[in-house]
Amino acid sequence: MSGAVQLDDIALAAVAQAAQRLQTLIIPRCTRVTDAGLEAAVARLRELQVLNLSNCHRITDNGLAYLAHLHRLSQLILKNCPAITDAGVAALAPLRRLELLDLAHAGTRVTGAGFAAFSGRSLGTRLASLALSYCGGLGDRGLGVLCVALRGLMRLDISGCNALSDAGGTCLGRLPLLTDVDLSHCARIGDATLSALAPLRLLAIIKMPGCVRISDEGLAAIAAAGATNLSPQPPPLINDSTSAPDSPRHHARVLLQPAVTVPQTVATINPNTAMPGSATPAAATSAAGPDTQQPITTIADVSGGDSGSGSGSPCPSNASPVLCLHLDSCISITDVGLMHLASLTSLTSLRLARCAAVTDAGVAALAALTRLCNLSLAHCPAVTQGGLLALSGITSLASLEF
Repeated sequence: MSGAVQLDDIALAAVAQAAQRLQTLIIPRCTRVTDAGLEAAVARLRELQVLNLSNCHRITDNGLAYLAHLHRLSQLILKNCPAITDAGVAALAPLRRLELLDLAHAGTRVTGAGFAAFSGRSLGTRLASLALSYCGGLGDRGLGVLCVALRGLMRLDISGCNALSDAGGTCLGRLPLLTDVDLSHCARIGDATLSALAPLRLLAIIKMPGCVRISDEGLAAIAAAGATNLSPQPPPLINDSTSAPDSPRHHARVLLQPAVTVPQTVATINPNTAMPGSATPAAATSAAGPDTQQPITTIADVSGGDSGSGSGSPCPSNASPVLCLHLDSCISITDVGLMHLASLTSLTSLRLARCAAVTDAGVAALAALTRLCNLSLAHCPAVTQGGLLALSGITSLASLEF
């Protein structure tokens, strides 16, 4: 159910009573649901594995404390729940099977300190994917706590956390299993963070668009670490979420995301169904809405206009290990930096949109990246058709923005 204002605590309790073996509950934007309703539901839904409470603004730390009884919970989505604080995050530590936690847009009271309660988990177990994008309270100290407590993290999204600087970003080097990191629009993050990421042997996807302090020096550090140290086996699918340029000169774009396995028992509520407080709501198994965690395969978008997604294209399944590097609007990058990147021959996706200092000379150096599938040079005014012709030998190139 999404945005059905009829759903309140009584109705939620009725759903839980009627479907006690429910494994997936998706109720985003249900603003009448409170901690009391969540407590009543949790008492009956002990087999729950996936819970989406995005935009349920009345859920607080007290409600999250009740979730500690859901011992099978593996995915918890709490996007834009502004009443949650570090205390609520700490209350989730007993969830030993939790693999995915989404706290995007949680507000300023999630600082990262709550993750100290997760300390002691063995390396590489359970919590593997964490989203804290646009959490204004996440600073360098909190990121440091997180990196100590959650050393098994594989995917981390801290995009838009403007309080972060290199003092915290360098702590990311403590995450040995990290494969995918999103630091988009963290304007105070720079070369020191990129240098700290370089030695991570499994790191495959680095997204840093809008990190204006990234320069040629940071790219030199990545190149020096070598393609072998930066790429895992097997190669992950590419999930490009960077905004695409609005140039009219576009191409067919392909977006891949890793499939998320969702349990078979999925309950949503039809928002068009009347839901009186004293009646048992109508429950149905249905297709996912916009806030639903569902398996995603390949989505093709042929467009000539503005798009909210960057370009990503699959390479053959037997391809060499993948590295995806997104550096849109990193305005300090010059041709020298691109010449460093030329040694990363495993690179398959590179975004350099709005890097105004890049010229044809730097683009020509990229001709060495013979496995490149996706390249964005949109809004790079010094790049001409002559520079693009230098890339004609890259036969794997499936997506080009300029």
